[in-house]
Parts: sequence; C-alpha cells; structure tokens
Amino acid sequence: MKDEFYEKPKEEVLTGEKSSLIKFGEEKRYISLSSDGSRITYSAQSYTDDFTDPEEQVRAGLYIDLIDKYMYKPSSIGVEKVKKIGHPDKKSDFRADVIVYDSDNRPFTFFELKFKDDYDKYFEKSIHTQLFNPAGSVDSGKGYLKFLIYYTRWYDEEGKLQEKYETIDYTKYKTFEDWEVAGRPNLRYIPKNYGIKDKPPAFVKDKEDQDLRIDVKKDELDRIARELHNILWGGGKYQNELFFNLIGMFLSKIYDEKTTPERQPYQFQIFFEGLEQEAPEKIYKRINMLYKGEKDPKTGKYSDCALKSQLSYNDVDLDKVKDIIFDAPKVKYVVEVLQAFSFLQNKYDVLGDFFEKIVRQELKQTKGQYLTHQNIVDFILHALNLDELTLDLINNETRLPYVIDPACGSGTFLIHSMKLIDKVKEKAEKESKIKKNYATEEFLDKNFQRLRKNAWADEYIYGIEINPDLAMASKVNMVGHGDGSAHIEPQDGLVDFTKYHDKLKIKTENSVYQFSVNEQFDVVISNPPFSVTVDRDTAKQFPELYLRGAKIAETIKNNKELEVDTENLFIERWYQLLKEGGRMGVVLPESVFDTTSNRDIRLFLYKFFWIKAVVSLPHLAFAPYTQTKTSLLFAQKKTTKEVEEWNRLWTKYEDEYKELSDEIKKLLKSEKEQNKEKFVEPLIKLLGKENFETEDKKLLFKELKEKYEENIKEADLEWWVFRNVSREQDYPIFMAHAEEIGFKRGVRKEEKRPNQLFNSEGEYSDRVIYIDTSSPKTILDYLRKNVRWE
Repeated sequence: MKDEFYEKPKEEVLTGEKSSLIKFGEEKRYISLSSDGSRITYSAQSYTDDFTDPEEQVRAGLYIDLIDKYMYKPSSIGVEKVKKIGHPDKKSDFRADVIVYDSDNRPFTFFELKFKDDYDKYFEKSIHTQLFNPAGSVDSGKGYLKFLIYYTRWYDEEGKLQEKYETIDYTKYKTFEDWEVAGRPNLRYIPKNYGIKDKPPAFVKDKEDQDLRIDVKKDELDRIARELHNILWGGGKYQNELFFNLIGMFLSKIYDEKTTPERQPYQFQIFFEGLEQEAPEKIYKRINMLYKGEKDPKTGKYSDCALKSQLSYNDVDLDKVKDIIFDAPKVKYVVEVLQAFSFLQNKYDVLGDFFEKIVRQELKQTKGQYLTHQNIVDFILHALNLDELTLDLINNETRLPYVIDPACGSGTFLIHSMKLIDKVKEKAEKESKIKKNYATEEFLDKNFQRLRKNAWADEYIYGIEINPDLAMASKVNMVGHGDGSAHIEPQDGLVDFTKYHDKLKIKTENSVYQFSVNEQFDVVISNPPFSVTVDRDTAKQFPELYLRGAKIAETIKNNKELEVDTENLFIERWYQLLKEGGRMGVVLPESVFDTTSNRDIRLFLYKFFWIKAVVSLPHLAFAPYTQTKTSLLFAQKKTTKEVEEWNRLWTKYEDEYKELSDEIKKLLKSEKEQNKEKFVEPLIKLLGKENFETEDKKLLFKELKEKYEENIKEADLEWWVFRNVSREQDYPIFMAHAEEIGFKRGVRKEEKRPNQLFNSEGEYSDRVIYIDTSSPKTILDYLRKNVRWE
C-alpha cells in the first residue's frame, strides 16, 4: 500500500461552509468524508470521527497541511493515539490529538489541538496538563520527542487561513515550570520535514500568509497581559521604570508597523539564523534602535525612531532617554509575545482595553487617582450629547469639538471620545445627515484620512497628566489609535497656562472672573485625583490662579506639603478651559455636593455654570482602588451676560439682606410687646415661609425671639442671598442614583452586573449603545429625554 496517495471521497460534499474548513491539494486525498459530510476518516489509519465537531475540523486542516505543506507522510502521523500514563497501579488512557513520528516510528512532534474559541480560555491548563504532563510517557524517556505544539486554526471573514500556535522546544524544557521560568519561549514555527534545512519565515508587510494578524480579540490580549505581568514583574516589587519601558516597546512596535516598506520584513520580530533564533542581545539592540534611534557621533543627530517620529522628541530630548532597561532575554520575550499581531490594523479595536489592563496591573495608583471603567466613560460622553454636538459643529461651523481631559491618566476618556466622534461621522455620512457643500467635504477629506482616520485628533483632542509614566502611556495609546501628534502635556493640570504648549498655553481675560482663562475647549471630560498631597512651592502659585488659592497657600505655608481638596481646584480649572457654552462631564467625590466645607465651590458652580444633571454612583464604582462615594456632574458654562445677570441679582438680594438684617437686629433689642408685629414680617422674609410655623404668631414677642434665635444666626448672608437668587433663576436639574453600573471589579477579575446606566449590545470598543427617549428605561434614556444643552 502506498503511503502518499489515498482514494478521493466517493461523493464530493466539500462545498460552501465545509469547503472553507479544510484545504485539499489538487490531486492528493488523504481523508474521506461520509456522503452527508458528518463523518471524517483519516485513511492512513482508518480513524473515523465526527466532522461537525469544531476541534475535529481543526485537526483535519492541520492533518492535510502536515502532509502537503510540512512534507510528512500520512503513515508518519498518528491521530488520537492512546497511551497508558500515570502511576503503575493507577494508569489511565491518554489520547494524543496528533503525533508526528520519525522514520523509525519514534515520536518527533506532539500536538494538542483546540477550537479557536477555546484556545486562550484553556491556554495554560492545556499546555501544562495535556502537553507537558503526558510528554514523558509519549517520549518514554528516550529523548526522541523534540517539540510540543499547542495549536488552533480557522478561516476569517475573507476566507483567509488564520493559525495560532505555541511551539515549545522539548529538548530544552522538560517541564511546564522550566518553560515558565525561561519566559515561555515560543519558537513560532511548525518544523518542516523534521527540521531539515528549513528556515522559518519572517513576518513580512503586505505579504499573504506572512503579514501580521488583524483578528486578535480581547481574550487573547487578556492572556498576553497576564503573561507580561508574570514574566516581567514576576510578583516582585513594582518598578515604574519597567512599566515605562514596556510602554516604550509598544511605541516601537507601532512605529515599526507604520514605517516598514511593503514586502519587507518587520523589525519587531524574532529572526532566525539557520534553525536557531537570533541571540537576545541582537534583538535588544534592534529594538533600542526602533525606540530611540542611534546618535551620529559627528553631527550629534539621532536617526529616525519611534520617539522622534511619533512623540516629536528632538535630539536634545533623546540625549536624556535611557536604553530599554529590561535585560536582553526579557526584551526578546516581549517581542516574541507581540510580534505576530498588528496594533494598528486589528479588526477588533481592543487596544485601549489592553493598555488599560497593562496600566491597571503595573502602574502603582497615586492616591486619589483611579482608572475609570469604560461604562462610566461611555455614559458621560453620551450624557454630554457629544454625538449631536459633533454633527452640529460639522454642519454649521465646519469643525469638530475641542475636547480636553486635564487629568487624563492613560487616556481612556480621550480614546473613547475619538472613537465616538469617528462613529458619528461614519453614521452621519451613511444616513446623509452631513451637509453637501465644498467646504464641508474638503474638511472631512483633510481630517478623516483613509490611512489615518483619526488625523483630526491632531487639532481637537488634548490631555494633561502629571504622572510622567501615565502621560507616556496616554501618548502611546493615542498614537496607537491614529492620533499622530498626541497632544498630551506631561504636566500638573493645575499650574499656570504658560507652562503648557499649543492651544493650552493661550491666556485671555474674562470680565466676570478675576483670573486668566484659556477658553479654547468645547468639552471637558475628567476623573481628577481627589484630595491629593500638594507641596509648598506648588501651592504658592495658587493665589494667582484660583479663588481658593490664597486660603490653600496660607494653610500650607508652615508645612512642606499638605493634602488638599484638589477636586475643587479642578472645578475652577475646567471653567478656565471651557468656552462660553462649553460642556463638562466629570467624576467628583460626593462630598462636593453635600458638605458644609464645600459650600463655596457649590456657589461657584451655580454662579458660573448651568447645572444639567447629577448622577450618583454606587460605592463599588472605583473598587477595588477605593470605596469613595462619587457622583457624575454635568454642567454648561454660562455666558458673560448670564454671569452678569447672576451678579446683578446677587447684589440686589445682598442689599436687601443687609437692610433686613439691620431691621431684625434693632427689633431683637426691643422688649416692647407691640414691636412683635413689626418683627414677624421680616422674620418670615429672612427664614422663608416654609421655615416659620404659622401658629407661632400667637407667641409672645419674647417667646418668638427665643424660639428663632438660632435660626436667625444660621441665616447668614450667602445662604439667604443664594436662596433668593436661585428662586429667581429656578430651573430643573436631572438627578438619578445608579445602584448597578454593569460591572464589579475585584483584585483579580471583573464581574458582569446589571447596568442601569444604559442599554448596549456587544462588548468594549465594538459595542453599540442604545438610547430610547420615547419609552425610557435606563438613566441615559431619561437624561437624554429631559436634559437640553444650549
């Protein structure tokens, strides 16, 4: 019997969906299908199984490739081989998915197969228990087994074969623990013809079957993030410098994807020299070249690199940048883990979630600074009507909204703003909601480019972040999502505008506010750090920047540093940044809304903003970082005329209060009962009808004074004036409390929960948020129905 050729199936059934599951050669047939396509037979050993099983389809495809592509004879391939393993007294049957034998019938390569949806789910467990554990019995201690391979395959929406596999050199790593300690090295090739004179292919740009993967989903990235954590940090003491360098490697990969010429190999990958991987030191040197370039000793100039090209570093800046501090084997490991997939072209836009997971795991949280969950971010953006504002500005002003987060962290708010604005533009074009004129079309062509769909963000998206590592993470995150300039200021979000660059450094005067303002932005979105420790030198600047600045500077004068309610300073900073009519959606501690110590900032908000909505969040919103109770504030900046009207009313009632107060003080000194009637009317006016019991008119003058003595003392000027001004400018404020917000984060994992904020379909970046104002059910539905932005 010939090994090479086997009969064709008696009935050709490989059409439609089935034909895309297995690739057959033009002439050779090594398997047979039943007439209904439900059973498959591997002819070399007459093994039959259920072809409708997804894992069986993976095996059938691999089986054909092992023969056609990797040059193994069918008689050398074992399918579902049974082996007794375990203690002599308790041996059990183990079934190997696929084994490739050498010419002497000795095991050479051992495969564990998975359906694509199970690959990442069972990654560690399967490699440990279904490859390493039985490998000794498969090899029988003879030393013939060379490779362990964890494998899956599928065809994407375009009919292109996709494969994922982990190839382990069993000659070097006999146990899962040995492999783990070594950094889980992956050879990333399936040996061809027993490894004879073969060189694995590099990843090549725009070359079929060799370009980067673009179908990487969240589960796989979650696994990679865990692996990076385990290998690079290994449970040891956290080092911010390591995090900074990992982010630098991400930037290098993005730069490599952008700059590699067509049909040329990417530089961010492991090359081979013969059958051996190149030395880690060689990889380390090449990645450093991508990251910071090489300095010409004659000119002092650096070659083009990621920092220069993507983050606008100049030669002076690059002189200060250190080489990547990971040792060479760890750099090699990171490259090995990330080399196969694309950061820029991935179909499933989960890069932001990957960044957030890395940041959340590795970057030590500064007190008061916590990463904001996507549910809260998306709710804020839709509650601000950023979608409608975007379309309105495109049609009426031929521009987009200027957006800023003055405490941007890793860039979560900014990334989601970019995504929402991009979706609005695409949807509006499909539904023909964008005005058809030359100016608008020219604007869209310039700002939404085919290869840089978020080119517009160069002009419209800004961030400030005091933590340099988070600022770098935010820049790289923005670059990875197509914003080539990354306007992220690595600065304190509360300092003078002259410390900043570009649009942020602009200072102007405001006739109703005593300090300089910027007034360049349509939208402020932020979750600022609460109650942060401020040093004395920083506090010295505050008296010339903020209304509460002098008080803070005085408090801290005799201390080197002191904890300050920075959230209140941020409220003023948001006012300074916003244009008239600008909107803000922000996270604040609930104490801002209800404690006596924060009364002056509430008065500031009422004076300078129209409060649109307050949505209270549950304690778990920022767990496990903090249990601080928070609320979301939505407000619109008043115009100069509107603030002037507030001031007019304030002055009017301030004068009335003084007259009223003087009159009551005189009457309080009187002992004459006949002055009671003169006392009642101003008393009611001072306290308000709702705070005066009508029956008390029957009391004696002395009794009346004694009963309301404390109330009179508490009715101070600000309280009384505000009560009357707010009555004249009465308007509705939407208020809600969310008990469930769709998630509960723990130290190790995130639990899905009901979501009262909004209804949605899909997950993460690909999800769609539904808004129903005709029959509202969620908080967002009611908010969009009842809140009107001017």
